[in-house]
Amino acid sequence: MFQKTKSMLQDTTIKYMQGTSGQLSRQIDKQLDMVASSVNTIISNWSLQSILNEPAPFLYYSQIQQIQSIIKDASSSNDSLAAVQIFAPKYGYMGFNNSPIQPYEIRKVIDQLTDEGSVPFENVQWLAERADLSGNRSPYIYGIRRMTNFIGQEPLGFVMVLVKTQDLFRDFGYQENTLQENVLLYDDLGNVIASKGSLDEGAARYYFERTKHLPSGGSLVDHSPFGENLVAHHSLNQSTWHTLVIQPVSSLTEKISYMNTAWLWASIIVLLVIFICSWILSLRITLPIRRMQRAMKKVEIGEFNLDLEETKVKEINELSYSFNRMSRRIDTLIHQVYEVEIARQTSELRELQAQINPHFLFNTLDSVYWLLVMKDQEEAAGLIVALSRLFRYSTEVHRDVVTISEEFEHIANYMRVQQIRFKSIHLKSCIAPEARDLSVLKLMIQPLVENAIQHGLEPSGRGGQVEIRADIDFDGKLVISVTDDGVGMEADLLEGLRNLLTKPERGIKRPAESIALENIYRRIRLYYGDAGTMDIDSTPKSGTAIIIRLPASKPVFINGGENRNHEDHCGG
Repeated sequence: MFQKTKSMLQDTTIKYMQGTSGQLSRQIDKQLDMVASSVNTIISNWSLQSILNEPAPFLYYSQIQQIQSIIKDASSSNDSLAAVQIFAPKYGYMGFNNSPIQPYEIRKVIDQLTDEGSVPFENVQWLAERADLSGNRSPYIYGIRRMTNFIGQEPLGFVMVLVKTQDLFRDFGYQENTLQENVLLYDDLGNVIASKGSLDEGAARYYFERTKHLPSGGSLVDHSPFGENLVAHHSLNQSTWHTLVIQPVSSLTEKISYMNTAWLWASIIVLLVIFICSWILSLRITLPIRRMQRAMKKVEIGEFNLDLEETKVKEINELSYSFNRMSRRIDTLIHQVYEVEIARQTSELRELQAQINPHFLFNTLDSVYWLLVMKDQEEAAGLIVALSRLFRYSTEVHRDVVTISEEFEHIANYMRVQQIRFKSIHLKSCIAPEARDLSVLKLMIQPLVENAIQHGLEPSGRGGQVEIRADIDFDGKLVISVTDDGVGMEADLLEGLRNLLTKPERGIKRPAESIALENIYRRIRLYYGDAGTMDIDSTPKSGTAIIIRLPASKPVFINGGENRNHEDHCGG
């Protein structure tokens, strides 16, 4: 258990240390990159380039002031810069920003790097040198770059910057803690540039040698005279430097023994609590659940009027309430199903009886027809035939869709009956050959003809004509029109009818003309959806026209329906 816990702590700590080392490296890279950007700004300044390319063997005071202003402007936004120096072969050393480094020391570094040929043109080279002869660690790091001449061919010299080593950790979120974490920054020779923590120089040198071959982001567990330590390594991008984070393993495991004892006592307490809770739960939950199981068995054999008692457990009470409600609901549903079945049987009986009544009516009409024929009452006999066909068509319940020919024949029978009363009213019908077998909702056109007679022709007192047509328009839709030459409608009444069709409202009084129209419009919308439309147009004292547009399709007859074809006709 101890080793497992130790291993888990080590894995977690190494991941944390790798993140710490990487964060520190990125921060230092960011600071050095900002300093390098300031150096680039100074070098690329055109005024500085022009001054340093002057042929004069010396600089005027105004030119020196101008150079100082250029450096100040470039470095004012960078808090990491401690000083900036320029060395020009023609004009010598120029120091600014109160540099703490003496000119001869800067010149020595420049001469050394120049002899080695290691001062790059395009990048700042970073160095960590000793600043005095006492051997103390320098409080600064050097950055040096050769100045590129953008105007002439002669070398302009070098730019050197100083950055305080303590500023490298300035924005880093490091805090001293009980885990004794050490953070170090090395150069490529193993010299410690900056550090935080209590690690001495010998241990620092040892860990540099142990990690210098590790890849960036690597880590290891080290066993040495300095103890068992976790080490995380990371390399910088702006230089050849490295960061190390070193953590003693003892700081992680010194409290594991105490944790093991606490874990043991905690386990004993938890087991005891679990045992007690299980015993209580068996009394407060198990017993009510058993009572519920017994109640369910009673429901299985048909006892539904059961009410489980309340307990002290809220969840059990909710289950009991749901069970009681379920049993009462089942009892109610059983009675409802029983009543629905009785109602269904009663409805079937009434339907059978209803089928007998029309059959009796048709037989009676047939008897009257033959009686009139025998008494040579041909006109009355024809009326009886039309009336019989009218009733038979209306009472047929097996079909909702018929052909145009069948609907027009039904309207012709209706007009034969109406013309007994209105002899001055005539019907003109016309069916295009390609439209005669197309489908239409049953009893969709006849109510429009009835409306035309009752509200258009009859009020005029002079009779008139109703014209019905069925045709195919240019876009392949079935077009049905019902037109009369009666009294027509005023504009406000016409607008009201159109509004009722497009925006039906319940609970308002409707004009008599709108009842049949609204019923037909709703049937069209329910059956055809947006593909079916109905338009109304009317002119006072000139008549009314209703135009219906439907998809052109042939009907499918089910349950004994048949398609009755009729001859094309277009006449009165």
